[in-house]
Amino acid sequence: KRRAVLAPCARIEFWFSMGDSEEFSLGAFYIDSASVTYPDGSVSMRGRNAIGRLLKEQQFCEDNRFTSGSLVQNLTDILVLMGVKDYFVDVVNVDWDLIFDRDLSALDGIENVLALLPGYIIDENAEGMIGIAMPDDERFDAPKGLGMVREMNCWSYDVQYDDAQAAAQVCIVSSDEDESDNPLFTVYQPVTRNQYWAQPSHRTNFYKAPKGTTEEQAQKMAKSLADALSLSGRVESFVGLFAPQITIGDEIEIYESLDQIGNADMIGTVTDVCHNFGRKGFFSSFTVDSGGRKGKDRLSDLIAKMQNKKSQGVTIQ
Repeated sequence: KRRAVLAPCARIEFWFSMGDSEEFSLGAFYIDSASVTYPDGSVSMRGRNAIGRLLKEQQFCEDNRFTSGSLVQNLTDILVLMGVKDYFVDVVNVDWDLIFDRDLSALDGIENVLALLPGYIIDENAEGMIGIAMPDDERFDAPKGLGMVREMNCWSYDVQYDDAQAAAQVCIVSSDEDESDNPLFTVYQPVTRNQYWAQPSHRTNFYKAPKGTTEEQAQKMAKSLADALSLSGRVESFVGLFAPQITIGDEIEIYESLDQIGNADMIGTVTDVCHNFGRKGFFSSFTVDSGGRKGKDRLSDLIAKMQNKKSQGVTIQ
């Protein structure tokens, strides 16, 4: 009889309310492990969302051919095969049949297909619905903009500065080469930083443009990378008042005091968040990366897009 009612693989939804407030969704998760402590009867659990539990951990095995003739239907069939109950698929409807390596995970397989469809993502909203669509699809959770005041509703407990990706300029090099192996074009863009973060003038980050990129497109890429680099390098961790509305991807503005609202000391994107509530108290801890802004790609995302990705483990027919 000494066992947790909630066993591994069970799906659990968390909702939070205080007093007469409306319930606020904290997300839906699949339990990985659960433990019961006696004699106090407390139960602790660890879990992941549907993408982590159903797609990342399951392989195609012998069910690795999807030949309905419609990419939308084939992606839908993958989600159904892996036991996903709530989902939506909204991608360009091309006639692609898919054949995957047997030992490939469902998540890797889907991401390899999406690598051939620039702009599309797979994500999961707070209600546990998995979507394959463009990032601005209204069914995804839209990133929020939130303000925090130091020593009032948040306290900093760790600040890291790192110039591993810093540079004075970026250079985009064409991936198409002529017979003399000279690039068809190179595009340079200076990185503007504050006076306290100076870099040697010739410290340059080189990136190879995806095949077929035009010089005009390369110039836009270079500017986006330079803008992201100018902001990156500072990662700060906070603990503060319980704020269940904070989620990964939100933009946080940190102010030194109430008088400084409108003139943020730091702006960045939440990359990690932990909400603690119960007998031990109510508080939230989160990490803010200066290299991100609401509605814009993070530096790591931009660099990933620069890589000339090829589909691996999947055959398109």
